[in-house]
Amino acid sequence: MKRNHINVLSQATLAAVVSLGAGTPAAQAQQSGARGSSALLEEVIVTARKREEGSQDVPMSISAFNANQIEALKVRDLT
Repeated sequence: MKRNHINVLSQATLAAVVSLGAGTPAAQAQQSGARGSSALLEEVIVTARKREEGSQDVPMSISAFNANQIEALKVRDLT
């Protein structure tokens, strides 16, 4: 049971990291194009339970990292 919980948590973390890293260039492009507007947040889609869910609907905490944080921590594998 505990092993399954850790596996689900690592999958959720990986999904959050990948989705945030992929959306960062688009968000930066939107920010530079719209001066004076507030920063836009992308929706995080989590697939840890084998279906797409918004991060607000997942019944566990999710930690998200941006590309700079992942690079600074020298993360290569989340398993």
